[in-house]
Amino acid sequence: DVKFFGATAGAYMLWDESQDDLIVGGAGRVGIGTTAPQSFLQVNGSGTVGAGEISITRVDTSQTLASGSALGYIFFGAQDADSTLDKDATQIVSHCEEAWTSSAHGSRLQFFTTTSGTTTAVERMRIANNGYVGIGTTDPQDSLHILESTTRQLRLEGSAPSIYFKETDGSADQNFQLRLDGGKFLIQLNNDSFNNAST
Repeated sequence: DVKFFGATAGAYMLWDESQDDLIVGGAGRVGIGTTAPQSFLQVNGSGTVGAGEISITRVDTSQTLASGSALGYIFFGAQDADSTLDKDATQIVSHCEEAWTSSAHGSRLQFFTTTSGTTTAVERMRIANNGYVGIGTTDPQDSLHILESTTRQLRLEGSAPSIYFKETDGSADQNFQLRLDGGKFLIQLNNDSFNNAST
């Protein structure tokens, strides 16, 4: 093992040869492309390199990636006085959505949170390979698919909340708007005046 101590008390860098681990301890910070990192890990890009970049990549040439194979994880967690380390209370996860080949890299992105009073993370939202977004469902069938059986599925709140629809198939401009204003439910077609639909 090799251990380096920094100028700040308690800061060190350890190379653990037995585990092949590189550990930055104490108040130590890691800077890539910077000599003055402002957080525990800061990645700076400049010049021809461009913006800072972090890659999470699975490298396993011994097998073919199948549909459902994990590509990467980002975990958020903590440890307090009455629990062991929980590193996955909140998660962002990526999986393959097809068997990968040199010309096919279908993938999805999943978001997990943990309900208060429980300890198991549950998937809340998914972006499928086709860009469809699912909330409460793992199989979104439309651009936005919300599945919820116990509470409201969608809430719009404001001084005059509205929903706007516009047809973009190349025909004449067609649009439709629903609005709640002054306690009245209003309908507008093709930018005409709003009509009261409350009566």
